[in-house]
Amino acid sequence: MLSCDEHYFHPADENKLSIIIEEQFGITEAHVALLTREGSDRTYYRIANERGSLVMMVYGREKDENDYYVHIQQFLASIPINVPKILYSDAKKRWIFLEDLGETHLHTVVKSSQTDLFLLYRQVIDKISPLYTTGYENFYKEPFITAPPFDQSLYQWEHNYFIENFLQRYKHADTSYSDLSGELSKHAQILSGYSNKLVHRDLQSKNCMIYNNDIYFIDFQGLRPGLPEYDLASLLYDPYVFLHENMRNELADYFYTISRKGNSECRAEFLFRYNLCAAQRLMQALGAYGYLGLVKQKPQFIQYIEPAEQLLASVLRTNKILPSVLKLLG
Repeated sequence: MLSCDEHYFHPADENKLSIIIEEQFGITEAHVALLTREGSDRTYYRIANERGSLVMMVYGREKDENDYYVHIQQFLASIPINVPKILYSDAKKRWIFLEDLGETHLHTVVKSSQTDLFLLYRQVIDKISPLYTTGYENFYKEPFITAPPFDQSLYQWEHNYFIENFLQRYKHADTSYSDLSGELSKHAQILSGYSNKLVHRDLQSKNCMIYNNDIYFIDFQGLRPGLPEYDLASLLYDPYVFLHENMRNELADYFYTISRKGNSECRAEFLFRYNLCAAQRLMQALGAYGYLGLVKQKPQFIQYIEPAEQLLASVLRTNKILPSVLKLLG
């Protein structure tokens, strides 16, 4: 028998859930608690009793990438990259039962300031780096369906997302500024000219977990071909946490050092691409916060707009890129 804090499921679904956890896990009595809905159409629950716990993910039909979760989990685990084990899945109900990694996110550790953050972030970089080498090589040999790869049209889609949901909807800015479209088009063109590898796509502090003194990655269903520097920018220019500029620079240098094995690319070229990716990622994040906060009526995301905007302004000003966007930020 299941007990819930609220009526999360239709009675028929609750009965189905009871049958699954009894048949698959031998659990006859457990408590179901809502964990988070965050910004996606995925909802997470913890199912627990005195013997242990597991996490149940219920995923919607809003994004095709939700259907890729199981295969991507298997792919990442094979590299290997630490991801939660899949204990059971029901594609018809769109339910996935996962290993419970606890509640310690990188986000919570950074906020507590009780550890050496530089070493911790280095560990995150070390743990995700096989995605860009072994992972990409394996994907190249045996490609599978992912979300659409980063190309000029996707970069431009993120720009439009930023313009519509942040500049227009949140800032009420006059986006008819004559040079804006051309600058953003050139930005997308330059980024799409680089060779893609594979990226997590949302490598920020709430999607990195610490479990058994190791780093694990979650919410990886958006994995796709893209630039590793986009992931790095997502991690280091993360509006959810505050990292000192010196630490960001040192971590970027560390990423460059470990990624240049067999690669003669100079540091200046790497930094140029990384800074373009930082601007790109922050524009995407601001578009997302505007959309989630104002359209989806999830006001908790509005609080991250100011830090994201400050980070974007700093990147643009320091690297002298996208002056039209900088002007609109004010």
